[in-house]
Amino acid sequence: MARDGELHREQVAMKALLHEILFRLGAMLALLIPLRNDSGLFFFFPCYHVGGAERVHADILRLHGDKMPWIVITNRSETSALKEEFSACGRLLDLSWPAGRRGFETILTGYLAACINRCASPVVFGSNSSFYYLLLPRLHQRARCVDLIHAFGCGTETVSLPYVERLDRRVVINEKSRIDLVELYRQHGVRAELAERIDLVENKVDVPDNLVRAPRGERLRVLYVGRGTSEKRAHLVGRVARACVRMGVPAEFTLIGDLADAYPAGADREGLRFIGELHDPAEIKAHYRQNDLLILPSSREGFPMVIMEAMAHAVVPLATAVGGIPFHLRDGENGCLVEERADEAALVEAFAALIARLHADRALLERLSAAACHYAAARFRGEGFDRYYRALFESARP
Repeated sequence: MARDGELHREQVAMKALLHEILFRLGAMLALLIPLRNDSGLFFFFPCYHVGGAERVHADILRLHGDKMPWIVITNRSETSALKEEFSACGRLLDLSWPAGRRGFETILTGYLAACINRCASPVVFGSNSSFYYLLLPRLHQRARCVDLIHAFGCGTETVSLPYVERLDRRVVINEKSRIDLVELYRQHGVRAELAERIDLVENKVDVPDNLVRAPRGERLRVLYVGRGTSEKRAHLVGRVARACVRMGVPAEFTLIGDLADAYPAGADREGLRFIGELHDPAEIKAHYRQNDLLILPSSREGFPMVIMEAMAHAVVPLATAVGGIPFHLRDGENGCLVEERADEAALVEAFAALIARLHADRALLERLSAAACHYAAARFRGEGFDRYYRALFESARP
C-alpha cells in the first residue's frame, strides 16, 4: 500500500511537471509569435451558434466593437450563425480545436496568459467557458477578471468555485441566480464578503415603439422558440398540441430552432409547423407579431431571452416556474406559470388546460397580452445593461 501511495504521488508530480512545461512552451510561443491586443479587452465565449446566451454576448460586444477586442471562442459551434456578427465587433479567434484537447489546451493557456499579461490594465471577461477559468490563476493581478453566469445549474457555478477569489466581479442575470450563488458560497466555505462582488444585470431586448400585430383568429397561434436540448423539453410541445386536439381546442403550433434532437427522423410531427433555425432578427420578430402565445416547458432556465422578446411583442408566455422566470412572469398578470414537475404527462395537461382557458376567455388573453408588452417596455429596454457593460470595460489599457 505504501508503495502504491508513493507511485501515485510520483505520477501526480510528473503530471504537474509536464503541465508546467507545456504552459511555459505556450508562453515562449507568445514571445516568438507576439500578437498585440491594442484594446486591452479579452472576451472568452464558448461558441457563435444561435442561442439566448450568444445573443447576449453579441449585445455586449456591440458596445465595444470600436475598440476591436479579442473574442476567443473555446468550444465547437454547431453553426456559424453569429460568426459574422461577432467578427464585426473585434478580432475573432476560434480556438475551439486546441482548447478542447489535452496538452494543447495547456499550451494555449500559456500563450494567451502571456498575451494578456503584456497589457498594462487588461479586462478579461468570460461566460459559459470552462477554459476561461484555467487562465485565471495565470493572470497578473493587474488583470481585471469578470464572468457572467446565465443560468444556475448548468455547471458553470461549480467549475468556477476554485477561482472565486480571482474574480473581481461576477454578473448574474436574475435575482434567483444571485441567491443560489450566495448559498453555494456558504455551502463551500467561500468568504462571505466575496458575495458583494456579485452584480445583477438584467438582459435587454429590442422593444418596438409602435407595435403592429396580426389580428387574432379563431385558432390560437402558439409559438416555441429554442433548441431541442434536453432541458428545453421541446418534445412536449407536440404532446401539448395533441392534447389540444383531444380537448377540442383549436390551436396551431409553430416551432423555430434546431429541433433535430427533440424531433428526430420518424418522430410524430402531426399538427406542428417547423420553421427551422432563423438568423435574421426581422424574421423572428415577424413570427412574434403573428403568434398569440409562447410555450416554454423547460426544466431549467436562467431568464430566457425568448420570454423577453415575446413579451416585447405582446405575446403571452406560458412557462414552467423555473430559474428566474417567476421573478418577472406573474401568473395571471402578465403571463401564465406551470409548476415544474417530473411527471411530463401532468405538464402536458397543465399547458393544454392553459391554452384552452385562454381560447375560451379572450378578454383575459387581451389583458395578459397588454400587461406583458407594458412590462417589457418598462423593464427590458436595456439602459442599465448598456450602462453597466460600458463602465465595466472602461479601465482596460493595452
